[in-house]
Amino acid sequence: MPLPESDSLFTSYISISAGMAIPVGVYGYNITTIDNAHPSVNGTSDYAGAGGFAGNGTSITITAIASLKRPGTSFMGQIGYFQNRFNTANYASYNISSQNNYYATTNQLTVSNSYYQIISALFGMYMPITGLKLTLGIRLMGGAVLCISPDISYSGQATLVKVNSTSNVSDHIASATAISWAVTPSIDLRYLASKKISVVAAFGFFFCLPKFNANETDASGNTSSIRLVCPTSIVTATAGIGYRL
Repeated sequence: MPLPESDSLFTSYISISAGMAIPVGVYGYNITTIDNAHPSVNGTSDYAGAGGFAGNGTSITITAIASLKRPGTSFMGQIGYFQNRFNTANYASYNISSQNNYYATTNQLTVSNSYYQIISALFGMYMPITGLKLTLGIRLMGGAVLCISPDISYSGQATLVKVNSTSNVSDHIASATAISWAVTPSIDLRYLASKKISVVAAFGFFFCLPKFNANETDASGNTSSIRLVCPTSIVTATAGIGYRL
């Protein structure tokens, strides 16, 4: 049975959590394609699917929930930070191979160590299902995110295996920023450790669709503008501490 209202599990609280951000779908694919249906946008190359090559990363969130006076759905807000490693080596191998129509080995390349980064401000609804010590929460949020693309660069030598040809290669795509909308359904499980403190675990799905306008410099030193369309899907698993307000 639920405790009396004065001693019941709280739904008005603030928590801080950290954990994993796992890329799924196109975001984690080792694929880069050019959208031939839209070869240019205002004179720039239009790349579709160039937002892949993401690796596992980190999620940090600060969450606040404001309860209604009666039990049921509450309002919530969340500030989050997501970071996912960009697999530059896989990107370089695919990029060089696709440009030359031959499989290329790239073990002599120097590659950048860079990351996708997302800063989010989300708001939504929270529905708690409360027991004696445990609360299961169903969450649905949406809002705006600031997305930062990785600074991608590689240089060195690549060998086209089929024709046994080695050449110098390099490429640099500068980091860029974009504002996007985002949605994230999730659930959390809170265990009441004391009257004020709870242990929180949360599992969710995060999606946004930033479109970056970046500058790319090729091996000849020529710089051009490209548009990077980056479907971003992340599964998050976090744990943290909650404090009753």
